[in-house]
Amino acid sequence: MIEAVERKTVVVGDRVTFENDQGPQVGNVIGIQRNICNAQPFAIIEVDDILPGILMSAAIADIELASNEIYHQAQRRKCDK
Repeated sequence: MIEAVERKTVVVGDRVTFENDQGPQVGNVIGIQRNICNAQPFAIIEVDDILPGILMSAAIADIELASNEIYHQAQRRKCDK
């Protein structure tokens, strides 16, 4: 039996979810950089929003790879607004 191994690293092009002060967010990673102060890696994410091109950053430790179910929940929330 083949078991799926969940990948823990985030790379450019991944679809991810993360929480911020505006609630849960879903988007695509467009870049990865390191914080100048503490060298912690963070991702630059193009967030799915009503306006295209909205960018946010999130620490890699706070990001999860998005599943299709999470993506569809986020889409439903946008339609409810």
